[in-house]
Parts: sequence; structure tokens; C-alpha cells
Amino acid sequence: MRQATVEVSACAASGVHAPKISKTFALDAVAEAHEFQESGKAVGKVLVRLQNP
Repeated sequence: MRQATVEVSACAASGVHAPKISKTFALDAVAEAHEFQESGKAVGKVLVRLQNP
């Protein structure tokens, strides 16, 4: 199990397996983010920013 964790971490760090981000929302738009996720339009991850960039 430890070896698998090391291999997955290495792939993530190298960018080989990067998650696809569908859309990013501000924290005050969390309801909109939830609706977007449930709509079926999201292809990838839906992110909610906790702070301003």
C-alpha cells in the first residue's frame, strides 16, 4: 500500500495525472456551485475558493 501511495504521489507531483477543473466558485456562491454540480454540466471537479486569490 505504501508503494502505491508513493507512485500516485509522484504522478500527481509530475502533472501526469492532474484533475480536470470544470469550474471554480467563490465561497459566497457555494449554492450556485452545488447547483452546477447537480446539473450534470460539470465535467471534472467543481472548486469552491475559501479565500480570494
